[in-house]
Amino acid sequence: MPKAKDVMKKPAITIKGIATVYEAVKIMVETGVRGLIVEKRNENDAYGMIAIRDIIHRVIGKGLDPKKVKVNQIMSKPVVSVSPDMDIEYVARLLANLNFARVAVIGDKDQLLGVISMMDILKAVSQENFRNFAGFLKDSIVS
Repeated sequence: MPKAKDVMKKPAITIKGIATVYEAVKIMVETGVRGLIVEKRNENDAYGMIAIRDIIHRVIGKGLDPKKVKVNQIMSKPVVSVSPDMDIEYVARLLANLNFARVAVIGDKDQLLGVISMMDILKAVSQENFRNFAGFLKDSIVS
């Protein structure tokens, strides 16, 4: 079973909490991601996260101006995270149980290593199942 470190996207795309939601959206569009990790203010702080869903519900849906609202006003914090050595099966269960789309991958020394989305897990599992099926076919044909 693949581990979180095998599936995660790295480096994680980050943003400062004092940035505007408008700046966050620009980064998301430019990089093709649907969520950003909000950087820690200092070593004693925790990472946060801002996602498209947050922007829709907490800014657009309330008629607020994305150029005036700061990321730290709508982010989720602390960010839910997993170890790089966690099986993706457990990462998928965590995401499903929390109804989240993505989690941060944090190393032993509290360093941000990457991000895993449910889509990353689906792709990895699909590739793994395809390899297993291809091996099964090969074994069936050779036998």
